[in-house]
Amino acid sequence: MNRFPQSSVIALVCLILWSTAMPGPRDPVDPLTAELLVDLVRVAAEYDLYSARCRGDLSGRRTDNLKKAMIRKYGLTPTQVQDDYFPERSHQAARRNIEKDFVQQIAQLGGCREAKKAGYLDDLRDRYLELLDKLNQLP
Repeated sequence: MNRFPQSSVIALVCLILWSTAMPGPRDPVDPLTAELLVDLVRVAAEYDLYSARCRGDLSGRRTDNLKKAMIRKYGLTPTQVQDDYFPERSHQAARRNIEKDFVQQIAQLGGCREAKKAGYLDDLRDRYLELLDKLNQLP
């Protein structure tokens, strides 16, 4: 008599195949690169939050572009950077804190219209492009 139902055996084989196909642990990046990645993930998120809240653009374009660059260079995603290198060590907590800080910043500036007048969007764009350029220059 068979001890395991056929569906259980199939599930176990699939689990084994899936786990062997998963990449191994990531190599840690040096502290300066980690700091750059944290800054980049933060500013990309703020830029996307501004676009969503103040411009109605929900595309997440900056984070998506950053994700492509980070995967190509380090095999890391913004979520992995939040989990591994942000002080919170949790992408959910990091996202909440980034959003909370962003909302406070926009409120201090007097809302979206005043933030734009104050050059907040230009500052975000400049910081994002500067940090992305630094990332691209790294070996």
